[in-house]
Amino acid sequence: MFEVTLVPRVKYQMLRAQKIRNVVIFFSIVISSVMVGIVAILGTTYASQLAVSQGRSREIEVAYNEIMSQPDVEQTLTLQNQLTEIGELTDGKYEFSRVLGVIHDIIPRNNTTGEPTVTFSEISFNAAKNSIYFDAQSREGFVALEALLKTIDRLYYDYGNYYNRDGQVVQVAREEVGEDGAIYGVYIDKCAAGDQNCEDKEIKIKRYTTDEDKNESGYYYSTACSYGDEGYLTSACRLIPQESVNYSNVSYGRTSEGYLVLRFSISFSIDNGALDFQNRNVRIVGIAKQNVTDSFLQLDGTMFAARADDVKESELTEEEKQQLDREGDI
Repeated sequence: MFEVTLVPRVKYQMLRAQKIRNVVIFFSIVISSVMVGIVAILGTTYASQLAVSQGRSREIEVAYNEIMSQPDVEQTLTLQNQLTEIGELTDGKYEFSRVLGVIHDIIPRNNTTGEPTVTFSEISFNAAKNSIYFDAQSREGFVALEALLKTIDRLYYDYGNYYNRDGQVVQVAREEVGEDGAIYGVYIDKCAAGDQNCEDKEIKIKRYTTDEDKNESGYYYSTACSYGDEGYLTSACRLIPQESVNYSNVSYGRTSEGYLVLRFSISFSIDNGALDFQNRNVRIVGIAKQNVTDSFLQLDGTMFAARADDVKESELTEEEKQQLDREGDI
């Protein structure tokens, strides 16, 4: 059986091209319809967002005008901004006034007179490194230098908070030494405003307290440092890191009064925690357990003296030569 194609080849190709064109036109129409729908949806969304935005803008404008109509509003807003920035300003701040307590407490003193056995001719403090450098001298020679180094090595600090019976932090008005030699924080328990039949009471709260030491009223002190079995602070609250202590420039000199003195320089760093503004009620604890407050300190004028002049061996008296022989040549 034979099949005869009656459509010429040219017409067949034309019909095929027409079919492809129709398919392309169909899909183009479909895609165009979809895009028109998407544009319509986006236009509707934009219009609604624009309407909402304009409504919010009007509400903000009304609220702003209402706020600005209040008296002294600019001063109030400025104060609020300053209050919000206080936390940022105090973070990382150091209480450099405590350096005075460190200087005051490192100086060895005569057991009888209480006069310092070491005097300073120069003191400098590096705030960036929390380090102290000073030139000093002493008529007691190497004995005073060794005593000074031992004092520095045995200095600690303590800090913490005072609490009321409800476990809330309270601010004491002052600290004082009790008859038993312990340190007490004096808290003023104030009466309610307008209560004429009430008198403010002073409550003394003992530092370094245990459960047995708590005040009868329930007030107590809690330290942030740790204590050993004998009640001494541990290395966690060491005031001056041992590795930071260095002394140099050791030599003999003569003062303007004619005294032979040992001259030397010492530098060391102070632990950041001792100067941290966030740490409250900081006290320095020396080897004699005599605590120095971190404020209201004045340095004794007897701690300072002019640097002694250089002295030659030929200028030494026989007694001074014997003293040097006992102490050893430098």
